[in-house]
Amino acid sequence: MSIKDQVVRACALVDSLKAANKLTQQPELPAPIVDLVVIGAGAAGVTAAWRATQLGAKVLVVESSDKPFSVQRNCQHRHVSLSMYDWPEVFADAGAFPSLGDQPVRSTLSTIYGASSFPCVASTWTPQYAHKLVEEWDKQLELHPIGCEWRFNTRASPALEGGSKILSDDLGFVHVKLTEDGKEPVSVYPLNVILATGIGHERTLPESVFQSTPFWRDDLRAPWASLVDPNGKKVVVSGSGDGAIQDVLKSLLIAGNGDLIPIAEALFTKKQLPVIKAKLCAIERHAERQLLWGVSDRDVYRAMQAAYDAIVSDVPTRRISQWRRKYLRQDGLSVQWVMLEGRLFTKTYPLNRLLASVLLRSEFTSYVSFVEGRIKAIIEQPASPSFWRCTLEDGSVLESQYPPMLRNGIEVMESEQSGDDLKTLRAAISRAPVPFKPFDF
Repeated sequence: MSIKDQVVRACALVDSLKAANKLTQQPELPAPIVDLVVIGAGAAGVTAAWRATQLGAKVLVVESSDKPFSVQRNCQHRHVSLSMYDWPEVFADAGAFPSLGDQPVRSTLSTIYGASSFPCVASTWTPQYAHKLVEEWDKQLELHPIGCEWRFNTRASPALEGGSKILSDDLGFVHVKLTEDGKEPVSVYPLNVILATGIGHERTLPESVFQSTPFWRDDLRAPWASLVDPNGKKVVVSGSGDGAIQDVLKSLLIAGNGDLIPIAEALFTKKQLPVIKAKLCAIERHAERQLLWGVSDRDVYRAMQAAYDAIVSDVPTRRISQWRRKYLRQDGLSVQWVMLEGRLFTKTYPLNRLLASVLLRSEFTSYVSFVEGRIKAIIEQPASPSFWRCTLEDGSVLESQYPPMLRNGIEVMESEQSGDDLKTLRAAISRAPVPFKPFDF
């Protein structure tokens, strides 16, 4: 999920609570300490706090680190764009959010910060390094403080009293305990809690000593940061979604400012581009309908991939050659790409899928090889220079001259609640329907 998606969803959730008349205290209920506790001060959490205070709620934001936006704040090597992954939709071209509550937000409106005090937009909609974007967000928060209470270096947990596994009590309140290092826990009783902490963590290899560096954590040994001579070197990437695709594109393509839209659009003529963008939008909408109708995920992804492959195969060889000379690194690096089903990209944004599909063409076989299977274990070999031996479940072995990058999805956080209790717990947390699209690509 992109940062822009997180921001839009946070606003939609708060607006839903307001529409359901559950965001602020009701006259018939005793006053809680706060109307809303937001757990997590990333882009989504800060946005939810901003929107809720705009709507008159008393908000408490709880963050386990010492500052907001900790994930992006500590990331030096990843680019972030708030609208790039909307491509080919018009929002990417306009540099705008589709909707933030009841108002659109566009980068062309220089007065938006003063008018709304909204902290998580950017003065420029071109990609920036993550930590640079955070610097901008910090300035926005300084200029336009959110009227809420902040608790940093603090963890929040449900207070499960009397064996209860449900957060809300009989009056509809939520009991949350706040724990700060070296201090006694403090209880708060908000009407609502928004968990803006993510749904889990990146999947790891249970039988492997080596673990891949998380996506948002810098690795100075990565192909784009390493001092290792890339000539003839290989890197193993595992996964078929956005994380893996972004690692491959970052390893192979020349995109100094991180903007992938010009690279994708360079595949087509100006006359072709509107038609291509319309086709891609149609493919995405059709896929959403198929999923809603109950067609299996894999069948939908196969149909999507076939449609993208057809678009890419129509690009003339001469244009591909020009594109390769301009945008592909020529330093001899190659990728061994491990997927459960070879050459099939799964849940990903259209921009990523299109560029990854280009790499399926025969012109790129010396740069990318596809391996079907699943990595079971990785061992770093004590050689000079080091290399990593990756063993797949079928016993085959791949060697990587850079630390392998495993992007095999998110492991949902374990919960003490059983299945039925967890459904009740989630209902107690959200309290209102949220008008999200059920699927993102």
